[in-house]
Amino acid sequence: MRYAAWWARRDGCTSSSTVSPPEPDIQKQQRRWEPRQRRLAGGCHLTRDMPALIEANGWEIETVEAFYLPGPSIGRPWTHLFMGRARSA
Repeated sequence: MRYAAWWARRDGCTSSSTVSPPEPDIQKQQRRWEPRQRRLAGGCHLTRDMPALIEANGWEIETVEAFYLPGPSIGRPWTHLFMGRARSA
């Protein structure tokens, strides 16, 4: 299972996906780990701007929330998520 998972529904799309966090030091760690992450996790990207990609593909974002999963800070490059809902535009 990939971190970036999408569930398409008739009334819209609900998502949960790993994305680049606002902290520059965590972004730097994600950029450093991404080549290995893609090979080990089936092509999963840590640095994609998922809200921008969703909108660029014809969806209108209704809600979006950014957060870290609970746990030790060493896992932050892998645990910053966006969760939201989008409708087909």
